[in-house]
Amino acid sequence: MTLSDEELTNIFYQLDTDKSGLVDRKEIRVMVEKIVNQHRDKLGSEANIQAQIEFLMGKFDVNQDGQITLKEFIEAYRGAKR
Repeated sequence: MTLSDEELTNIFYQLDTDKSGLVDRKEIRVMVEKIVNQHRDKLGSEANIQAQIEFLMGKFDVNQDGQITLKEFIEAYRGAKR
């Protein structure tokens, strides 16, 4: 399934809880913790949470400034779908 730019934009702004136009580690952590709460038996340790955050930041934070822009988010998604 391929998401449209509009769908990706909506997802990005749901992650951007402080409405800064950027997604940072704190916001990624909130998302990861929500997923962990649903799958606690597989992902529950702090080390696993940190590993997931670092993995996602590594994939989406293209310029490695600690923040994900909408452009980086969409480009990383498109790159992952290839």
